[in-house]
Parts: sequence; C-alpha cells; structure tokens
Amino acid sequence: ALDLPAIAPQTTQPEQADEAEPASDNRRITFLLLGVDQRPDDPSPPRTDNMIVVTVDPETSQVGMISLPRDLFVPIPEYQYSGKINTAYYLGEVNKYPGGGGALAKKTVSEFLGYPVDYYVKINFDGFIEAIDAIGGVDVVVAKTIHDEEYPTIDYGVETFHIDAGPQHLDGATALKYVRTRHADDDFQRSKRQQQVLLAVKDKLIENKLLTPVRLVELLRVVSASVDYDIPATRLPNLLALASRIQLDQVEQLVIDTRYARIDA
Repeated sequence: ALDLPAIAPQTTQPEQADEAEPASDNRRITFLLLGVDQRPDDPSPPRTDNMIVVTVDPETSQVGMISLPRDLFVPIPEYQYSGKINTAYYLGEVNKYPGGGGALAKKTVSEFLGYPVDYYVKINFDGFIEAIDAIGGVDVVVAKTIHDEEYPTIDYGVETFHIDAGPQHLDGATALKYVRTRHADDDFQRSKRQQQVLLAVKDKLIENKLLTPVRLVELLRVVSASVDYDIPATRLPNLLALASRIQLDQVEQLVIDTRYARIDA
C-alpha cells in the first residue's frame, strides 16, 4: 500500500473537474495512459505504475508519445503538496477529487507539460495481460539481457525475472514483467521498454488487421472489466475511427530522462 495520508485542500476547494468536451475534429487530441498497480487484496487506491501521454493530430494523422518517469517530482494541483507524479492518481482517489484519481492525474500532467490533456485511459495489470494475450502476444527485440532478482510479485514478495537479449515473443504475463522491471537498469530504460511494447502492440494490430473500429471495440470489450476512461460515449466511435486511419509507421517518441530532469539522491 502507498503510505501517504489524505491531504487537505488549500483554502479554496478544488475546482470541479470539467466535463470532457468533445475535441474538435481538426485539433490535436491528447490522451493520458495510466497503468495502475492494483492489487486484488488491497482496498487502498493504487499507484500509477506508468504514465504515457499520447497525442494525435487528426489532420495529419501523426502520433506522438511522451513517457513520464514515475518518480518525477511535480506540484499536485489544488493541494499544498509536491511529490512524485505517480501519487497524483492515489491522492485524487483518497481526497475524493472531482472526477477521481484519473481527473487529478490528468490535470497534474497537463499543468506539468503546459498542454491540455483531453482524456485519460486507465488499465490495471490484469487488463494489460488480457489485452496482450488477446492479440496473440507481441514481438520485441530486447536490447540487452535483463536479470532482475527483485521483481515485485502481486503479493508484495519478490521473484527473479530473466530475459535474454535479442528477438523475443512475449505473452501477456511476460510482457508485463518486461515493462515493469527496473532493478537491472533504471526507470528511464523501463519507460523506453513501455513505449517499445506499445509500438509492438501497434505492429500486431496492423499485422492481424485488427485496427478497425469493429475489431477495436471487440478488444475493448475483452478488457472492459480492467479499463476505465473519461471519454464520453458519444465521442468514442469517432476516436475509434480515427485510430483506424492514423499514421502509425512513424510515431514520434520521447522519454523524459536526464536530458530534461535532474536526479536527486
């Protein structure tokens, strides 16, 4: 469990979270992808294990992707508190922020980047595994051998995770370990692996001709119990149609690392 107290708001109450307004058809649309460390026997709100901002330009069909390290130290909007960015979701849930943890995480990231984030999509570990298995696994090239003897298990223990360098086919459970492990290198490398797996998912969707609104709805239905989002139902069909036509062959990628942030001991 995350050992953080509930935090009192500032003298003014947090603003009511705005209802998600349909983005215009011609302006860039930005999503915050949240992977949460949700444990089945833990009643407390989960942390966000990974945060990736994906932005799409409907006019050019270009896609960009920015990974935010979980330990990035930022101000949490509306509260007299600064801390790791991965606590924003937890604090939003604990303090009953309007719109919940997803809304506070979205606002935190938006204010940090200085750019509006339209929607959030949250998925837990089970949903991630189900999604990868539903498309038949993914293929990645592991840059270097990973040997992590302290990989965290679901029951708060540890186990050894090992994967050799070179081409690898990953099922859902192995892909989850691949994107979560960080003891063998660091959080920046882990962020790069998360983007690598997202692109591998994209490749598999294209390869299996799954990148159509109908097939995407089917995939969403498979993971529906493990996914939460604030995309209005009226907006979802248009966004699924957009996903089927965007240019995925050249995705602009960025990981916020030591080029943009300082590591404090």
